[in-house]
Amino acid sequence: EGKGRVIWWWETYLSLFDALGLCKLIAFHCRPGLLDFQFFSELIQHSTGLNLTPEEIFEVGERIVTLERMFIVREGIRRKDDSPPQRYFESLNDLRLDREKFEQMLDEYYQLRGFDKEGKPLEETIKRLGLK
Repeated sequence: EGKGRVIWWWETYLSLFDALGLCKLIAFHCRPGLLDFQFFSELIQHSTGLNLTPEEIFEVGERIVTLERMFIVREGIRRKDDSPPQRYFESLNDLRLDREKFEQMLDEYYQLRGFDKEGKPLEETIKRLGLK
């Protein structure tokens, strides 16, 4: 429980590294909180003059992830494509993913993202993020 939230947050966070031309590797090697949404806000303000709050920056990340999802859904990607290969769910030296827990995590992630059960962004999510 809670793993879907972790994925939701990290995916949003890392989308901003891509958008700002920053190396994602530093996200994993910095002290927690050093490169936070306040940092992104200040970076954008100093480089462009735009004043965006950390909350607005987070929403930009949500918009990026949702727009990317809209493109791949258009091309036929669905829930089945968000699952690792079957071999990850089969025993390998007593290490394996639990299918039921994985599906629960994916449900949580989709709910936080504002996607339906198949991974398609809901109309209300698209509208909330100004993507229509």
